[in-house]
Amino acid sequence: MVDMTALDSEGLTRASVVGHFRVQKDVYDSLEDEARTRRVSLNTLVNQVLSSHIRDDLLWEEMGYVKLTKIAFRAFLSRIPDDELNELGPVLAKDTPSAMMLARKGVVDLDAILDYLRFRSRSGWFSMHESKGDRKNILSFMHDFGPRESILLRSYFMSLFGLVDIHPTITTTSSSVMIEY
Repeated sequence: MVDMTALDSEGLTRASVVGHFRVQKDVYDSLEDEARTRRVSLNTLVNQVLSSHIRDDLLWEEMGYVKLTKIAFRAFLSRIPDDELNELGPVLAKDTPSAMMLARKGVVDLDAILDYLRFRSRSGWFSMHESKGDRKNILSFMHDFGPRESILLRSYFMSLFGLVDIHPTITTTSSSVMIEY
């Protein structure tokens, strides 16, 4: 079985160029502090920050989004009646994911869905791991929102894969969702 993280699957070897930028002293100091905290080079951190902005943040800004703390999300999630929680997944999977897939890949297909899920995993709401078994591909998602989030993600993922007529087997726990297709 081969295990790949979302970052690994995007390829780490890319051509680089030398560029020179001026940044404010306090920004530079903050970047150095963060690089030390993460135990990466300043160059690696700057690449990560710029890459995240270009690949992710600009698209989020274009699509429109609301920054929400996990505490606030948990509060909203806890107030959704049980019988409506399962119905929310298809609603959330209906328009925005397709628009984002089209913006990023130009098509809605399995590869676009996987790219979209990798993109979403970088937002901090869940982590995503990909592996390949003998006959099936396996996606594992971990989160810290509890069993209600697993219910919501299950219906959301079923609807996403339904866009390309794939009907995966989905298993959930209180803090994870596993998709086999």
